[in-house]
Formats: sequence, structure tokens, C-alpha cells
Amino acid sequence: MNKDPSPDALINFISGLGYKPIDLEVRSVVAADHSLTHLVFRKGLADPAILTDTLSQAPKLSRQSFAPFGEVLVYEEASRLTEAMNQGATIVFLEDHQPFAVLTPAWVKRPPGEPLIERSIRGSYHAFTEDIFDNLAVVRKVLPDANLVAEELAIGQRTRTKTALAYLQDVANPDLVQEVRLRLARLRIDAVLDCGVVEELIQDYPWTPFPLNQSTERPDKVAGYLLEGRVAVFIDNCPRAIVLPVSLNDLYQSPDDYYFNFWSGSMIRIVRFVGSLIAVALSGLYIALVGASPQLLPITLGLEIAGLRVGMPLPLPMEVILTELMVELFREAGLRLPGGINVSMGVSTGILLGLALVMTGYISTPTIIVVGLTAIASFSTPNFSVGFTWRVLKYFLILAATFLGYYGFILGAVLILAHVASLTSFGSAYASPWGPFQLSGVPDSLIRFPHRLRKKRPSVAKPLQQTRQQNSGEE
Repeated sequence: MNKDPSPDALINFISGLGYKPIDLEVRSVVAADHSLTHLVFRKGLADPAILTDTLSQAPKLSRQSFAPFGEVLVYEEASRLTEAMNQGATIVFLEDHQPFAVLTPAWVKRPPGEPLIERSIRGSYHAFTEDIFDNLAVVRKVLPDANLVAEELAIGQRTRTKTALAYLQDVANPDLVQEVRLRLARLRIDAVLDCGVVEELIQDYPWTPFPLNQSTERPDKVAGYLLEGRVAVFIDNCPRAIVLPVSLNDLYQSPDDYYFNFWSGSMIRIVRFVGSLIAVALSGLYIALVGASPQLLPITLGLEIAGLRVGMPLPLPMEVILTELMVELFREAGLRLPGGINVSMGVSTGILLGLALVMTGYISTPTIIVVGLTAIASFSTPNFSVGFTWRVLKYFLILAATFLGYYGFILGAVLILAHVASLTSFGSAYASPWGPFQLSGVPDSLIRFPHRLRKKRPSVAKPLQQTRQQNSGEE
């Protein structure tokens, strides 16, 4: 690699692939002191107009002359100058000076908007954007604590993606911070195009279907986790932040739980847990009871379902699997349709096709009800990733019930629970507070504990400071 930082060397290095990049521009300017200055930049990435004005007006130019207009970066190698230029910098060549880069980005940022996935009824309507500095700024606005630290990292050997490691210095456990820092530093990857790549590469168990990290687009949610001693990872070009560590219980919590009173928050949280249970287990339980062990059903219900299944051409397991796959097809197709018609088209098509299948006798009415309820329940979790996990494990229980009946369904459920109990997220128990059992964490898990009684921070991240609030009159 050429280390000569002269203008010709830089241009030759950039054009070394055998062609001149179409977006490369070299602009030569005669400065006010009659010296010849060269500006090299990428069209669309940098706007050197303000630098041109400086060159034409300043009586004597130096590196410090450009400091008011952008961050000045000095590198010895042409490759590093090229890297800076690809990130929106203009390379300046002054006579008798070492070349340097001035950050003059020209791209237009997307303005902050409302959360698209993690919507809430109350609370903030701000969401992250693709700019890492804007995301850090909005978190600091929510949490203006002097102990909030943001360390700079770069991930990706080709993209050199800007990454920030954020945590509260007096709350976060140093061992946790160091572990996150080491895992990010050990990444050897060409490019980081989205947070999901990093999430998968740094989690404890790469083959588990469960999300071992919390990915969120809400600044208030990140601030809340930081106050609990967690670590947040911000990645440039990603409109989300990664929170570490997490438990499965954390993935069922929503900001609305804490913005409403604890009665409403507790009811909503219980509904989510019940919805997940329906999403993962109802189809498999339906096959286990109706197809393999109908004697376990109440007599009236069993006879009613059996009467509705008379003359069905498909075995019950195949009927359920085909209907589930049809629902998945509708769901995936709905994501690809234009926004104005996806909901109405998906609902109307599903209703018409379901009615047609029942009326023609290919699918029984109970199967349509079970699969439809399962599909609706899969959207009850506030975290999309864990909802998708239950959709995948649903087929595992369906197959277990198909081949082993009721006992297969029980065995499959036990295996899922055992797997969850064995998982960790950066050394913290994923099933906390249920496995290992921690009585102190139970009140704010299945139900939302009143704020007055939430005096201690959760133990998931092992925070340095355990107490987070004191009621009036307490010391």
C-alpha cells in the first residue's frame, strides 16, 4: 500500500483499480496568498464550498484556518486519507504542509420521526435515526448525566463503521463493560450494514432461536436500561440501539407498562404472556388433544369437533401445518405490498380464502379458529424478535405432537423450557428471575410493580449501585 501522501500519490491510490471513479473530483484553487491548493473529495459525500471561500479570503493559510469549518484529521498514509474522504471529508493539500482532511459532509440526514415498530400510547414519540451522533444526542437529552460515557469504536475492515459503547460509569459493572468491549473488538468482518449482524456475532449462543440482545428504536427505553446498569451499543447507519445484557422477561416489557398506573401495566403484561403461550402452544396442543388424545377433551367439546371434522380429506396435522404456512404466506406478502393496501388486501384475502376452504370442505372450522388465534397472538409481544421465535418454535411443538401425540407435546415444551433456562446473555441468566429463582425480581416481572416499591435496580446487569430511589423520609 502506498504511504506517500502527495496529491498525485493520493489520486493514483484512489484510481489504482484501473479506472477513475466517476464521483471523484480534484479542484485546484489559487489562494489569497497566491499559493496553489488542491481539494480532493467525493461528489455527493462532501461539500467543499466553505473551504473554497476560506482559501480565497484568508491572507495566510495553515491547518488551523480550517478548524472552524469542520474536524481536521491528519494521517500519514494515503489509505487513511481515502477512508476519511469516503466518510464525507475533503482532503486539503497546502504548499509546504502535510495533507489533511476536513470533515465537510454533504449528505442530507433523515429527520427524527416516530417509532415504527415499538409504538406506545403514552411517552416519547422520538425514534432513532441512521446517524450515530444524533442518536447519542437524543439519549443525552433524555439522560443528561455527567456519568454517561460513550466510547468510540470502529467495526468492519472495509466499512470502518463508527460504533459507540454507552453506559453510566458509576452504575454499570466494569466487568460487563469490558466484556462488551472485548467482543466488539474481536469482530473480524468486512462490513457492518445493520445492527443485526453485530447482534448475532456477539451473543453468547449463536445457534439459539431466542434473541439474547435487546434491539430498540426508542431513546427513552435505552435511557431506562442505562439507568439499570446495562450497556448500549450504537452503530452508524442503524436506526436502533443494542442493549446488553437482557433477560427473556425484559423482552415483554414496554414503556407503556411504566407510563400507565401499575394496575393497567400489570394487566397488559399478563395479556402478553398469555398471548405468547397461545402463539407457541395452541396449534400443537390442538393436534395433541384432537388428533392423538381426544379422550382428554370434555365429551361435548370432543364430539362437536369430531362432527365438524367428518369428511375432511387431510389428516389433522397436515391440515394445521398447511393452514399455518398459508398464514405465514399472507403475512410475508403483506409486508411487500404498498403501504396503502397491505392491511386491507391481507385481511380481505385471508377472510375470503378461509371461507372458501371451509365451505369446500378442505379445512375444518376449528382449525381455522385455532390458526387464526395463533396468528393474532404472535403479535402480542412488544419485541418483534421474540415474537418471531415463538412462531418458529410453534412448528417444533406441532411436529412433536404429530409424531408422539400428547406426550410428545409435553416433551417438546419441557425441552424449550430447559433450553431457555440454560441460556445466558453476557453471563447473566436469560430466564431471570425464574431460573435461577430470585425472589427480589419476581414482583416486577409477571406484573408491573408500583413505582413506590421499585427501590432496587434489577440484578440482571449486576449494577454497582443497587438502590435507585428512596421514598420521602427515608435515608
